[in-house]
Amino acid sequence: MSVLPAEIDAVPPSEESVPAPETALPAIIVSEAVEPEDKFEESRPVALAPEWIGSMFSARLMAGLQTGVIAGLMTTAWFIFEAWRTGRPLWAVLNMISTVILGRSGYVYAFGIATIVGISIHLLVSALYGIIFSMLVSPRARPFFAANIGLLYSFAGFAFTFIWILPRFAPIMFRNAPRLEWAGAHFLGGMVLGLYPDMARSLLRRPLPVAVTTPEPVVETEVAPAAPDGLGSAIGDVRS
Repeated sequence: MSVLPAEIDAVPPSEESVPAPETALPAIIVSEAVEPEDKFEESRPVALAPEWIGSMFSARLMAGLQTGVIAGLMTTAWFIFEAWRTGRPLWAVLNMISTVILGRSGYVYAFGIATIVGISIHLLVSALYGIIFSMLVSPRARPFFAANIGLLYSFAGFAFTFIWILPRFAPIMFRNAPRLEWAGAHFLGGMVLGLYPDMARSLLRRPLPVAVTTPEPVVETEVAPAAPDGLGSAIGDVRS
């Protein structure tokens, strides 16, 4: 009995060659949790300052010190600007402040030891102003109220300085300091003192660092539907 070549070369059809049914099943959506690429970066704790370990009084003093130094720096910039605007040497006012300690030798125009001494005295007095202000105003005050109290406090200090302190301890500065220029500096300093309540509250309300974790991202993947029962049995018969 002869075997036909067609029977010898016949190969069972593969799954790819089987025609798909007319009605395909919808794809199934499966949600899988995927680990983030950099888990450390995702769960890094918030960078917060440690809790204030001192008392409320010490926090008030620290906030007053910070506010006073900021006011001193702002008024220093004001003096330099006013000197430039009026055509004087930039360091004239700061050098004049140094005459409180250096006397006539500090009343120069160039930048030097007199300038450094003058800036140091000005910042020291500004810090003292801020500390005294922190004893008078509560940290619970509103910034607008604190700014108004700061203006009154600053102008009271301006009057006390030019009426009583300078004539006795700094006569050179008393005779040569422009009153309007110094009034503007005290106005600016009084406004900056309005920042004191916010600084005090920020010191007292600093929480401890707490780790913040983010949820893992969810990736949706498509899974091919299973073949119908009739189609699977047909494929099995062909393979057999």
